[in-house]
Amino acid sequence: MNLELLFGQIVLMFALMLVGVGANKVKFMHEQTASDLTNVLLYVVSPCLIIESFEKPYSASRVHALLVSALGLIVVYGIQIIVSKFVFKKIKDKNLRRIVEYGSIYSNAGFIGIPIVSSLFGSTGVFYAVVPLALFNIFNWTHGVGLFANEENAASRLEKLRSVLFNPNIIAIFIGLILFCFFYQIT
Repeated sequence: MNLELLFGQIVLMFALMLVGVGANKVKFMHEQTASDLTNVLLYVVSPCLIIESFEKPYSASRVHALLVSALGLIVVYGIQIIVSKFVFKKIKDKNLRRIVEYGSIYSNAGFIGIPIVSSLFGSTGVFYAVVPLALFNIFNWTHGVGLFANEENAASRLEKLRSVLFNPNIIAIFIGLILFCFFYQIT
């Protein structure tokens, strides 16, 4: 592993964050602009990144590695959910308890981690890094949203399920998997 390259990428990420903080401090970016940029990131950039990461030749070893990674991450998320419920159950304020549970389970490693993985390990690294990003999206849009949901009826549960299934990132995962399995066959 090239530590100099890793350090350079981390410094670049912090420099970009500082530019964002500076733009916010001098009121260069309005609240609506920040909201629009977030939407572009969530609904355009992230799905494109997910689909692009699946553009690899199909092989049984890749499928096996993806499945093992996914299973391991599902176990890790399950443990994190159980531990956070146990650790934070004594917090009386329901809103605070939900916030700390969510914060202890879900990170923002996808947006920061993918560029670093790409620079260190190339497109093959990104192919395997999409598994945690995909599972983050699935868990975040199901359990994560559920942490903040109020008591709901069957219609609102159906609407939540619809929002999970038709989330652009989840759709991108399915498109990427279809492309990987059927269109990038080794010839």
